[in-house]
Amino acid sequence: AREMGKPTNIVINDPSDVNFATLTESLTSAPEYDGMFIDEQEALTKARTESLLIVVDVNNHRNMESTHLYKTLRETLGGKIIILDHHEKNENTAECDYDYIDITSSSACEIVSGILDVGLRRSKLSSDEATAMLAGIMLDTKNFTQYASRKTYAAAEYLSLCSAKVDRVRKFFEADYETFDAQYRIGAGLQMVQDGRIAVCMGKGLEDEGKTKIVIGRVADQLLSMNGALASIVIAEWNGRINASARSNNNLVDCAQLMRGVGGGNFNNAGGMADDMTLKQFRKIVDDN
Repeated sequence: AREMGKPTNIVINDPSDVNFATLTESLTSAPEYDGMFIDEQEALTKARTESLLIVVDVNNHRNMESTHLYKTLRETLGGKIIILDHHEKNENTAECDYDYIDITSSSACEIVSGILDVGLRRSKLSSDEATAMLAGIMLDTKNFTQYASRKTYAAAEYLSLCSAKVDRVRKFFEADYETFDAQYRIGAGLQMVQDGRIAVCMGKGLEDEGKTKIVIGRVADQLLSMNGALASIVIAEWNGRINASARSNNNLVDCAQLMRGVGGGNFNNAGGMADDMTLKQFRKIVDDN
């Protein structure tokens, strides 16, 4: 968008989120990112009929960074909306003017890397931008051990040519004491259901929602290493806010189906969240699926 000379902003509601702060620490000091990151309220004041909203890594309107902004542009202002995502469509998939939803891609960062590789003509990603995007690919592929294809490696090569730094990516994934402690606390609530084929954990999340998402994802991954476990579901609640992660092995359990009604994702990797139901109600929806 910058290369096309368009005024551009990135909407993020909580700049203190640990994931956002870690990834963008160096980006935010760059001159071209001065004033780039804005919250929902500022975005709503900037929204116009000629605005284009690009939604990445999600197609479920309930899980967007700003459902309000999406609905304002779609239903009130008549702005244009594009969705770039790698999760399967479901009954909550948002309406848009154009979507590029490729469930064979490892990650949204892989999709965007491919677009930039062929789309950028005059400019090039900075090292910090490329590093942040490589982190997204490494996260979703678990360091290229799952879901990686020829397209994934091509995207990584492109980002490497843009000077992505693997050593800095590893620093992004370092865990602190609070995160390690939460992993063991939530993991201690392990239950095996469906004749021992699905591992389920429920527990108290962290006050920082970003850290909670990291924890439940790591626990869900670890549970798959158990002998006989075909899938894992980890659910954490904090102050009425529920986050969940589901993982599966060998394409035998559909994680998107497990999270149907409370989230989205694809066959082997899905997530959910809710702030309008109790933990018991959330668990019942997952059990019924």
